[in-house]
Amino acid sequence: MGSVVSCFSDILILAPIRGITNRNFRNELQRTFGGISSGLAPFITTREDGKVSEKLIQDTDPKSNLIESIPQILTKSASQFHQVATILKNCGHKKINLNLGCPYPMVATKGKGSGMLSDPKKVEELLAGILKVADYELSVKLRLGRESSKEFEKLIPILNDLSIKDITIHPRTGIQMYGGKVDIESFDKILPQLNTIPCYNGDLTTLEDYTRLKGRYPQITRWMIGRGALINPNLFTDISDGKGSAIDLDKIKNFIISVGEHHLNTPNGKSDFLHRMRESWEYLCKNFEQEKKVYKLITKSKSIDHYNDNIKKIFSGQFQAK
Repeated sequence: MGSVVSCFSDILILAPIRGITNRNFRNELQRTFGGISSGLAPFITTREDGKVSEKLIQDTDPKSNLIESIPQILTKSASQFHQVATILKNCGHKKINLNLGCPYPMVATKGKGSGMLSDPKKVEELLAGILKVADYELSVKLRLGRESSKEFEKLIPILNDLSIKDITIHPRTGIQMYGGKVDIESFDKILPQLNTIPCYNGDLTTLEDYTRLKGRYPQITRWMIGRGALINPNLFTDISDGKGSAIDLDKIKNFIISVGEHHLNTPNGKSDFLHRMRESWEYLCKNFEQEKKVYKLITKSKSIDHYNDNIKKIFSGQFQAK
């Protein structure tokens, strides 16, 4: 009997979650669970003095990433975007993403990320300024608006006129952060007005979510998954296989231990180890029936050794998977 060939052809993209989905995390996620088509790396912020984080540049190095990792830039200046993009292009990147969706107030109040969406003129100036000199493909990730989904109505002709071909939409406003429901009704109205079919991002946390959304939007073939994959690292494979799988605590254990070990081998890895692990466990704990007790063990860890002892306790069998 011949092998079964999967007919799944959609593209599954790992969303950028700052502080978590770095190269180390992306590589271990693909190595342990698989199913990821590509990833969007956490954003690189531009500066007026031209300085750029070498650590974040190296994070997207094509030679050391197991999946295509597209760099993302957060800025409100076309010249600063191009300055950083040129560095990234010289590293081998052909596509670079502009962040117009970051909801955090410390970003938005500076007119960056979702903070720019309420001013369509500034959005147009930024996009046009980038495209004027770009010798790389520009992709854009954005929300429905900063305060209202109606703000997107004025962005549609800009995206169409400038022929932005790679757009990812998270159907929330910036002020929603990650709370409340995604605004599917507004997304329904936007979709037929765009000249390009966007990538969908937002509250795609289970195989059932994907099946429901794919049924609603059969024309969409690109899906970006963030928090869902942090909770269930096997979600990409669940979707591409078309069948859900039981939670495999042994694989999760091997995954998070490897993430931790690799982090300890990075510069200053010991100094922020507990903080980084807590960020991942905020999501992973949801795989356990007693998720609050599991997360409490992680947050109460006072040292790396203490953390490792608690990891053994968590996976000893006394905490059951959901």
